[in-house]
Amino acid sequence: MKIIITENQYKKLLEQQLDLFADEEEELPMSDESDEEEEEVIPIITYSNASHRPEFSKVYFNDAIGDIPTSGKVKLVNVRKPNSKRETEDDIIIDADKVGICKNSLFEAYCVEDYHPEVRGVKSFDDTYVKVISTIGPNIIKSKFQAVVFKSLKDIYGSDSNTWLNDKTRGPGGLGGVINIYTTGDFLLGKKLINTNGDGGEWSILNYFDTNPGVRESIMKMYSKQINSMEELDEFCNWVYKNRVELFTEGPKLKKFVKLNFGSFHNGFLNEDKAYKYVSDLISSNNNLSMSEINLPGSSLDRSGVDFAVTNKTKIKDKDRGVRKFQAKPLDGLSNDGNVYTINSWNVNDVEKKPVEYFIFTSHKKEGVVIFKNIKGGVKSTSKTVVFNYPPISPEELLKEL
Repeated sequence: MKIIITENQYKKLLEQQLDLFADEEEELPMSDESDEEEEEVIPIITYSNASHRPEFSKVYFNDAIGDIPTSGKVKLVNVRKPNSKRETEDDIIIDADKVGICKNSLFEAYCVEDYHPEVRGVKSFDDTYVKVISTIGPNIIKSKFQAVVFKSLKDIYGSDSNTWLNDKTRGPGGLGGVINIYTTGDFLLGKKLINTNGDGGEWSILNYFDTNPGVRESIMKMYSKQINSMEELDEFCNWVYKNRVELFTEGPKLKKFVKLNFGSFHNGFLNEDKAYKYVSDLISSNNNLSMSEINLPGSSLDRSGVDFAVTNKTKIKDKDRGVRKFQAKPLDGLSNDGNVYTINSWNVNDVEKKPVEYFIFTSHKKEGVVIFKNIKGGVKSTSKTVVFNYPPISPEELLKEL
């Protein structure tokens, strides 16, 4: 396998919020281990640089050349280091089954979960954002950034009812948000994605800038100063507010941030659409069951955590069983230890508190759909994992319950 990512592709990846970094186009030589005896040879994958992305809990190895063996060890060699044929601090020997391929519709890259000790010391070619995360902490950065972005947007758009909706059910703390500018409805419906509910479609993509890690990182890089303390973080936030018009009104910077968010929304909605079609196909032979449409981001139902629902007309008078609600989340992996099942996902904090009966995990990029019931006391979540103290429900069991 040979993977080369050019600078132009790197820019496109940033625009689509894909989990890769890239470097200049350069064909890399395979390392020569021909002098070693065959039984002692560890297969080699060369790479030009590594990108640690803490928000995705992964280290990406860019411009990688070499095949991942099916078993045993593999050596990852940084060919940009001097004397690359001998081991350096950036050479890694790791179990082959820990190295994966992260794919999207355009490119592939090798990746390793960042909790593996072998990759913790890998140097990134651009580690400014990583230093900020490790020095101050992600939660503090997120909360400060969210506050200044909301303040900036309200200052720009909040005085006009055509661009700001004061709705106590929307926005941080029920303070409302931007409408009718780069709307979620225009984008998703414009993509002709089916099964969508138009309610809430006026809600602007700008309202999601504050929580989007790609937007946050992009603005930090525009700032171009080191942030190594709380005082420097406050200076950064003051800079964002001072430059709010340039950052958050029509122009190249706003367009870049919008593209970053639309990429996320598109992928998220494709996952929801796949989940929707799976359940729709499952109930298609039962005339008593019907599907709602998918609730658009920004709608009241979506904000509560309900992506779609199934109605049983024979039970419609039973408020607890007549309508069964689903929340769809990305599926990045599944493992179990006995009857304890762990789902790897993202943006899944407090899912157990959502007013739904079922969680459906899937990815439009790969095969597989997993459904769990939402049983009180049996679910624990973090930002990237959901742990269930019981097994997933089978399609046959789900159909009987609906």
